Amino acid sequence: IFLPPAGLPVLSAPLWELFELPLIRDGDDPVLPWLASFADPWPGGVALYRNSNAGSPILSGVAPARAVMGRLVTALPSASSGRWDNRAVDVSLSFGTLSSRPNEDVFAGANAFAVLSDDGAWEVCQFKTAALQSGGTWRLSGLLRGQAGSEAQALIGASVNARFVLMTPSVTQSTFPVDLRGLPFAWQAGPEKDIPDTDNYTKRTLTMEARGLKPLSPVHLRASKEASDIRLSWIRRTRAGGDSWEGEVPISEASERYRVTIFNGAVELRDVETTTPDYRYSAADILTDFGGGGPGASLTFSVTQISDAVGEGVEKKGAVEVL
Repeated sequence: IFLPPAGLPVLSAPLWELFELPLIRDGDDPVLPWLASFADPWPGGVALYRNSNAGSPILSGVAPARAVMGRLVTALPSASSGRWDNRAVDVSLSFGTLSSRPNEDVFAGANAFAVLSDDGAWEVCQFKTAALQSGGTWRLSGLLRGQAGSEAQALIGASVNARFVLMTPSVTQSTFPVDLRGLPFAWQAGPEKDIPDTDNYTKRTLTMEARGLKPLSPVHLRASKEASDIRLSWIRRTRAGGDSWEGEVPISEASERYRVTIFNGAVELRDVETTTPDYRYSAADILTDFGGGGPGASLTFSVTQISDAVGEGVEKKGAVEVL
């Protein structure tokens, strides 16, 4: 039996996650994905490589320390954002512990975690209370769901066994050229002291979309009568620099553009672009789309802000009472 000399690290294939989030802090790079890894024993660092058709794998990042990561033991149900969710979720960790924090710390960004939702994208959540259970799992409660613009994933929820990562400094961003977004690449991660394409490196194919560059969904859709027209309006949000309470938040895009789509039930009637956070739906267009009866007491429409860099952002759709 071979035994490594004392002090020589035992290298093995680590657990790792490479994932994209909306921009969660203004100082983060909106283009770059996040790398989290765990191994026991820890090899000193876990290296991430992106395979290149042109030659050797390209070093894209190093996880400097073990991340607190694991799986959901109970499902994370559908929830709305912007309010406390007093339901609980149980988590099994591969490493580390969790701790409760007061409200003010959570509001300042503490106890943020990412969880893989059932639509394949990651939701950003926070928790206030962590309680160790008799079986070694953790029960998290006092949840804030759909943080940082991940409301769509909060509405979908996450199933049992969904992957969980606590967003600590051990979770770092990895390099990725923005012009390669939307293309599938083979990635591999393993001990930094080992070389890629060996048994200690595990591979998976992932497609990065520069999610942090996508505009957030607008909010507060409204429809109001103006003579025989209907004025549609909304309030835009910003990806970065939106914490100030003074004045308008920055646009964070090269220009301000929106796509507005009007529906009759599930049928798309009209698709237009506008450069202001409103659209005047003229009486002539209403007659063309709905006939003489008009849309009735409510109108269904969606709004998506458009980025010059990555195209359409997250859609907001709703059936709005015409006031």
